[in-house]
Amino acid sequence: MPVKISAVIPTHNGSLFLEETLNGLLLQTSPVHEVIIVDDGSTDNTSQIIETFKTKIPIKVFYRTHCGNWVTNTNFGLAQAVGDYVSILHQDDVWLPDRIAVLTEIIHAHPASNVILHPSMFIDINGKRLGIWRCPFGKKQRPIESAEILEKLIVQNFISMPAPLISRQALEKIGALDEELWFTADWKLWLSLARLGKWIYHPVPLTCFRVHENSQTILGGKSIQSYAEQIRRVQDPLLDNFSPQKIQTLARFNTEANVALLHILFSQPYQWFGLLSKFITLGPTAWIQFFSFSRFHERLIARLRLRKKIIRTRRSMIESGDSLSRDR
Repeated sequence: MPVKISAVIPTHNGSLFLEETLNGLLLQTSPVHEVIIVDDGSTDNTSQIIETFKTKIPIKVFYRTHCGNWVTNTNFGLAQAVGDYVSILHQDDVWLPDRIAVLTEIIHAHPASNVILHPSMFIDINGKRLGIWRCPFGKKQRPIESAEILEKLIVQNFISMPAPLISRQALEKIGALDEELWFTADWKLWLSLARLGKWIYHPVPLTCFRVHENSQTILGGKSIQSYAEQIRRVQDPLLDNFSPQKIQTLARFNTEANVALLHILFSQPYQWFGLLSKFITLGPTAWIQFFSFSRFHERLIARLRLRKKIIRTRRSMIESGDSLSRDR
């Protein structure tokens, strides 16, 4: 019996990437059941792009008044989904061609699964690969227990938005995403799903996560402090009652490491000596856990590669006398 899989896409002025995203759904080796697009008052040619795909894939589109909150629009889209399983797909991310086929096989083998998770590829604005965003669950396909997920996930959100395939029944149990969390709503969602258990991990990337300057989550913040506050709002209530103590220490250190990463992303200076000193005091066992749980090195390398490409492109434009405004 075929598995019905829904893709929910919140979009706003998505013309730069939306065609590639929808092509990824069109080129699936097994068909998607439905594509729910929630347009947040776009003023570019997003609607024209959507119309060109309506005869190619089963699209349900909802045009809404602009609210500026991708979480609100995601909740609206999830409420419309009728598939057995659902994936959230942002307008700049991409499914690899065999994703549905692979996940369908896993569902047939594990029909009670709440979540099927896999890694993602980092890609840049042009779709060039920048590395792999892995999950700390090894190199074999296997079930993962709730306790193992929570212990690692509380340290860092190592799950890219397009990676999980979620049972609609599980989503109904935990309720809507937190609409006040423009940066960490997905992390809170994964943690809630982790408590339900019944996860299957597949170690091969099946989606691409795009890293660029104009993503909805990056544009959502007003300051680095606002991003840090979003992290703590998810992490702190759980850490207060979390054991063992070493996980609490590791999680709080990783929050500081995330703040450092944001300084790199926004080209702001940072006092690296203090962070390095705290890292040294963690000790060898915690060092290994930090890099395993946080995937900090993978996220850092991808963003440094992106930053290098941006600097190279802008330097080339300056040398050629072109306008920098075209890059924005």
